[in-house]
Amino acid sequence: MKSLTKTTVLSTILTLPALLVSTHLSASEEVMHPGLKVYQSACMVCHVAEGRATIAPPIFAVKGHVIGVYPERDDFIQRVKSWVKAPDEKDVLMPGAVRKFGLMPAMPQLSD
Repeated sequence: MKSLTKTTVLSTILTLPALLVSTHLSASEEVMHPGLKVYQSACMVCHVAEGRATIAPPIFAVKGHVIGVYPERDDFIQRVKSWVKAPDEKDVLMPGAVRKFGLMPAMPQLSD
């Protein structure tokens, strides 16, 4: 089985609104997007899609801040991939979130 990748995580972030609408369908009714699988297994524990953010900013806020600085798809993907692998307190896009929640832990186990 193919390993889940950061690129897939990024695809999820980019397509999250559509995916959220379809998550109520059962697996038998829909083939789950691989990015959604990554989001569910690696991201949503901290970055909620709905409800109150408790330990990290919600995923829509992350997407909004990153896309505001990196509007081109390839640049957006590269930024998220490098950030997830090695978050850097000197290069944050959401300083308020870092003050509130702290710097996210590195996730080097996610492959490209």
